[in-house]
Amino acid sequence: MTITGKSLFRLMRPYIVVSSILLTMTGCAAGVTTKIGSQVEQMCAATVNDYFIAVDAADGQRTASLFTEDAVLELPSRTLKGPVEIDEYFSNPAPGRVLRHHLTSRDVQRGADGSATGSIYVLMHVLAAATEESEASTALVSGVYDDDYVIRDGRCLFQRRKLDVLIVTRG
Repeated sequence: MTITGKSLFRLMRPYIVVSSILLTMTGCAAGVTTKIGSQVEQMCAATVNDYFIAVDAADGQRTASLFTEDAVLELPSRTLKGPVEIDEYFSNPAPGRVLRHHLTSRDVQRGADGSATGSIYVLMHVLAAATEESEASTALVSGVYDDDYVIRDGRCLFQRRKLDVLIVTRG
């Protein structure tokens, strides 16, 4: 099965209504709400956006560049430690898997020491193409990333990032 923009949209269309319901259920307003004031908070918001773009593009190197050398990324299925593990994981997605993150709400708070923390709410559309062993599948995942950031050399980097899945709807 070849996945094109049109076929992906056709498969995901039923989830548009579900997305709106999940946004309401998880307390997220439609569109991106942001609580950002300081330069640190703005830098960290840009890091969050870059993460979603890199992960959705399966660009492991770009994804890993957003983390510190001793960073920990906790996903529901595994924990990744450091940029090398993060790069390897995101550079080699499951064949036929398409991931699209939709940021729904972002709250980044600056710490007294120049660090920052954040709670990032997302909807993730996951499409897995059919293989010899399984049929094509779709899922809509509502989750929250709990983040700790550090500021180094004028950049905001993830020190720790943990994804908690709130709701999964399978199609």
